[in-house]
Amino acid sequence: MNKLLLLFVSIILMTSCSQKVYFFEADKLEMSEEGNIDIEVNAFFGGDALDYVVFELDVKNNTSDSLYLNYEDVYLRINENQVVFNALNRNDLIFEAESRQQELTREKRGRDIGNAISIGLDVLLIGTGNVNAIGTLIYSTETAAYMLEDSRAYKLLKGSLDEQIQYIEDWVLFHETVPPNNEDSWDVLFERQLFDAKADLIVKIDDKKYSIPFNLRTIEEKVR
Repeated sequence: MNKLLLLFVSIILMTSCSQKVYFFEADKLEMSEEGNIDIEVNAFFGGDALDYVVFELDVKNNTSDSLYLNYEDVYLRINENQVVFNALNRNDLIFEAESRQQELTREKRGRDIGNAISIGLDVLLIGTGNVNAIGTLIYSTETAAYMLEDSRAYKLLKGSLDEQIQYIEDWVLFHETVPPNNEDSWDVLFERQLFDAKADLIVKIDDKKYSIPFNLRTIEEKVR
């Protein structure tokens, strides 16, 4: 089931909590100076895309050899308990988006989706008495989109399914090569988890690990 649909169902079932929405935030912490600058690795928090959280990864190769990067060598490690979250596979993300597209196409052939959704929501709202659920869902999406507005991952929330797939193909880290004396940048996506913790984004290149520290936070927004 699409995670946005799960989010919607969760909001429908809430009562008093339906007036608040929560987002993932990551503040980059100060890094210690590295003596060796042959390979420069840096990362920044890209934003909360509701289904995923996004980090921007920059790599500069100052050597005379090509560098090889793999999404499987990038992970987020929580300092307190050493729990690890692995970067998501670009092909899996594309498959998930294409599956949503195919499902939507099938539904359009069989019935008028607009009327069906409208009727379904009316029934759910009558059953729960939660008249603010739709507004909360829309507010969550619009707020997350605003926070992602300057990020290249913006299309994950506001783009069409075709634009989402194009973004994944163009920007999400997979199996990459950085030529000598060159640099490149990608997005790394993780499953969305809401908690507060200190963590390191770990990038492994040629058997060496590069660590970028972050302070992970859950921020609360009230529905206006």
